[in-house]
Amino acid sequence: MLKEINFALKIENNLSIGFLEQTMDTKTLEFRVEEFIDYLMYEKRSEIKKYLSQFSYSDKIFHKKVKELSEGQKMQLKISLLLCKEIKVLLLDEPTNFLDLQTVSKLLNALEEY
Repeated sequence: MLKEINFALKIENNLSIGFLEQTMDTKTLEFRVEEFIDYLMYEKRSEIKKYLSQFSYSDKIFHKKVKELSEGQKMQLKISLLLCKEIKVLLLDEPTNFLDLQTVSKLLNALEEY
């Protein structure tokens, strides 16, 4: 049985919030992974690749189109982008959907580092 959790959050003017969505923008699905990263956060490219390597991304994957990735790989990509942003609050909408147990463990490690 799920327990309902109620909370209040005071948001200040300079508070940056990051949100992990379940879906991806369809206009970016045709991009290769490397192009996708450059399009969204070119200046953080090496940091994003560091996170992706923790999720066992290989160099081959960077040349695939985003639409060719598994749902788990897409989630790993979105999580890595989010972790590289300078935000104070992370809102994650079911981040473990499509992830295997090993990747969930790596996600927990990445969040602890964050």
